[in-house]
Amino acid sequence: MNIENICGNFIDEAIVSATPFGDGHINDSFLIKTDGNMYICQRVQKKMDTSVLTKNYGLYSTACDNFSFRYPAWIKTRENGFFFTDETGDHWRMYPYIPGEVLSAPLSERELYACGRGLAKLHLILDTVKEPPEAVYPMLHDLKYYRDRYEALFEGSDLIAENRDLNIEKIISTNIDRFLAVSNDRTAVIHGDAKLANILFKDGEVIAFIDIDTVMRGSRAEDLADLIRSACTGNGGVDLKSADIIIKGYVDTAPGLLSSREISLIPETVKKIGFELALRYYTDSISKVKLFKENYPGYLLEKAKKQLLIIGQ
Repeated sequence: MNIENICGNFIDEAIVSATPFGDGHINDSFLIKTDGNMYICQRVQKKMDTSVLTKNYGLYSTACDNFSFRYPAWIKTRENGFFFTDETGDHWRMYPYIPGEVLSAPLSERELYACGRGLAKLHLILDTVKEPPEAVYPMLHDLKYYRDRYEALFEGSDLIAENRDLNIEKIISTNIDRFLAVSNDRTAVIHGDAKLANILFKDGEVIAFIDIDTVMRGSRAEDLADLIRSACTGNGGVDLKSADIIIKGYVDTAPGLLSSREISLIPETVKKIGFELALRYYTDSISKVKLFKENYPGYLLEKAKKQLLIIGQ
C-alpha cells in the first residue's frame, strides 16, 4: 500500500505526512497533511457495497447540505467516482478533515445537552431524505441475528474453544430473552452508530457527525440509547442523571419525535444496546471469523466484559 499514490487519485497536492487516525473498529483511516490542507483517506471493508454507500451518501449529503449541517464530504476521483480500488481490491475514499474535537465521558452538563440537541437535529434532517437508504449492515441492532450467529458458532468448525468464558455465556443465556423483548419502532432514518466517538464538537456544541455509512431505517430511540450508552457510562453502570440531560436536549430540540413509550423504554434500551455489543464482541472473541479488529490478544473479550457491566451484572 502506497498511501501517497492512493491520495493522488483524489488530489493533486503533495503529501507532507500520512498517519493512522482514529480508533475505528472496522475501517482504517489516515490523516493526510499537505502544505495547505488536511484530509482523511479511508480504506473501507471489501464486503461493503460501494454502490450502496454511494447511493446513501447522495441521500444524506443532500439533506445535510440543505440544512448547512456538516458531515464528511467525499472527494471525487479522477474518474469522477467516489472510490479508488487498489491492486488488492481494497476500496479507498477521501474527504476534507473536519476540525473538531471528539470528546470522552464524563461530559459536562452543557456537553450532554449538546449531544441530545445534535442527534435530534440530525434525525430531523434525515427525516427529509427523498427515499429510504439501503442498509449496508441490515443486521445492525438486530439482536435475534446476533443471537443466531452466536448459537450457530457452537455447531460449526469456527469455534475457538479455549477462548470461551463460561461466566459470560451464563450472563448471555440468562438475559437474551429479556432483551429480545425490548422492542422499538423501526420507522425512521437514523445514523445507526450514533456513539460519542462519531460526534465532533467545537466550543461545547455539536458541529458534525462522522462515520455515517451505517445510515439506515431503524429506531430513533435505539440511536439515542446508543449515544447514551457511550456518553453516560462510567464504572460499569449508566449515569441516569447524565442520560436525562441528553434526553432533555433531544426532546427540547425535536418535541414529539419520540413517543412517551419510547422515552420510557430508554433505560432498558440502553442496556439492550450494551448487551448486543457484548454479544457481538464475545462471539468474535471465540470465533475464527472476526467482524471487529482484534487489536491485541484478549481485546475483544475485554470489550465484551465492559459492555456487560452496563446491564447490571
